[in-house]
Amino acid sequence: MRQRGKKSAAALAVVPLASKRKLPEPPSDLPESGAALWKRIVSELPPDRFRFADLPLLEGYVRAVLLTDQAQEQLDAEGLIVETRLGPRAHPMLAVLDSATKRAAMLGTKLRLHPSSRMRPESASLQKTNGPRPWEFGADPEGAKFFQDDDPGARFFRGSSLADKFGF
Repeated sequence: MRQRGKKSAAALAVVPLASKRKLPEPPSDLPESGAALWKRIVSELPPDRFRFADLPLLEGYVRAVLLTDQAQEQLDAEGLIVETRLGPRAHPMLAVLDSATKRAAMLGTKLRLHPSSRMRPESASLQKTNGPRPWEFGADPEGAKFFQDDDPGARFFRGSSLADKFGF
């Protein structure tokens, strides 16, 4: 059972042993780009972060991100409007993109991959701001340094089409 209350200086001085758990391998039926995303996600987090029950959720998240990329590529190539026998209509991939984006967001939150899903509400109100507020970034040329995100959740997309688009 875990200790309640504040930890003593002696308890804080103890360095926990590194976990001997191996990183979970991607499912064999994932495409190469999906396996690369899987490996990037699990390597950015502690080895004991994912339990066996989390792996289907992680697979669903990776597949949703891949489907989002595929739908966006098709929309970029074909446009948002398609001609049908009934006249111009919204491209059917818009619905796929919307669904896959929602699924990726939901699974990412359940897996606690997104920064907002890792923050406890009670600790958010206690945090002190060290720099300018978000609406003051234009006035502060140093404000750009606050966007250098060293959060593991932001590093998952490095090397993907999203990374290229947003400069990760």
